[in-house]
Amino acid sequence: MTGRHLAATRRGRVVVHGWLALAATVLVAPASAETGGRVVVETRVTDEAAYFGRHAEGWFWYRDPKSAEEPTAPEPPVPSIDPVEQIKAQRQQLEIAVSRAILSPTRDNMRRYLQLNQQLMAQAGRFAEAWRGLVWSEPALDYSLVSPVGASAYLKADSDAASDEAQLAAAARRWGLLFFFRGSCPYCHRLAPLLRRFAEHYGFDIVGVSLDGGTLPEFPQPRRNDRAAESLGVQAVPALYLADPQTRRIVPAAFGLVGWSELVRRVVYALDQAGSSSAGPAQDLSLGDSP
Repeated sequence: MTGRHLAATRRGRVVVHGWLALAATVLVAPASAETGGRVVVETRVTDEAAYFGRHAEGWFWYRDPKSAEEPTAPEPPVPSIDPVEQIKAQRQQLEIAVSRAILSPTRDNMRRYLQLNQQLMAQAGRFAEAWRGLVWSEPALDYSLVSPVGASAYLKADSDAASDEAQLAAAARRWGLLFFFRGSCPYCHRLAPLLRRFAEHYGFDIVGVSLDGGTLPEFPQPRRNDRAAESLGVQAVPALYLADPQTRRIVPAAFGLVGWSELVRRVVYALDQAGSSSAGPAQDLSLGDSP
């Protein structure tokens, strides 16, 4: 058989195989009422037809079948770090670095300490910035509205001072002051003029009680009542108490050498305590001289 006959034979086989594959992929459906009397041709791709579309792969070319994608396992949760332990670790690192820099102030040791210090300062700065932004946006968390600082503090101080003035003037109509002192006490000598001005300014009646029988220029005729001092537990002088003559109630107000503003705050605090349930019970003490 010549080469020409061999080539023709091969082409004939290819044509035959092609027609067979095409016939296997074309299905003719008979006409029916559902198709309106038309012949429906349905084409299906078979394995053999697929081969002729990929004949370059050859008969013995093998491909692994596509496998379904395996589900990926969820990543394990990242263990949470205790923030308290983290802060402790940062402080320990800084303490180690500064100790090493102090004991051996080399450039590397100093650089390590300064780097750690800057990191912590930046961290503190971020915290302060977040704090400021929060309290500015939520006034209920702004403590400066309750206890102002700066210019606002002066306004609040003026308001509080006016309130204290009114409270002390009203209290002077009911309460009196008991001043326990010793004639030999230098602090009593310095406090006596202030107490006298304080009592005259607000209208308090003040009674001096000497523990050693001595006198002061502002209190030339003090009472001598060791029993009252003992019942009140007066051990250090100068000592100032609030006394209600109607109920015989005595409330501690101030001890030691204090200034005007501090004296005002302490007496106002004592008045507030006397009006609250936490105040001590009334004490029936005679203010007359001891026998």
